[in-house]
Amino acid sequence: MVDATVAYTDSLIENSKAIISNEQAGELLELQQTRIREASDRDAERQRQIRDDFTKSFADRIKANEALGKILEEQEIDEKATINRRINSLRLEQKELGFNFERRKEIFALNTELIAVEAQQEGFRSEQQANRIALEKEEAEAKQAKLDAANEAAQKELETAEK
Repeated sequence: MVDATVAYTDSLIENSKAIISNEQAGELLELQQTRIREASDRDAERQRQIRDDFTKSFADRIKANEALGKILEEQEIDEKATINRRINSLRLEQKELGFNFERRKEIFALNTELIAVEAQQEGFRSEQQANRIALEKEEAEAKQAKLDAANEAAQKELETAEK
């Protein structure tokens, strides 16, 4: 009987250590997600600054807008992976400890957070696409203005030569 009690106690201690380790890993994953978001926001903003800088060439501005798209895509992938790891961690806890409302609620909240990340990224993609279209239009208008100016100059030259 004593051996069974000792084995059971050892089992409880090991489970407790695993649960604590799992909870700590979950907390670190939450911090990692915040770090991913903030670093991506910083990098994305740098690209927006280049894209929106009228003193830069159209090629540089378009390149910055494309880089912005890649940053946003990577951010979504990384954030969703981190959230999924947090969900898996909680599911492991549930498997070990059984189901309870608090863990179920937290998993539900994390699944909602996945949806929020997707929604936020869709908004960012819309902004990036709208700016791509605006840049292309602006570039076409600038090229047309140069052509119009060249045609006007050629017309004036032709009129001067005819006089």
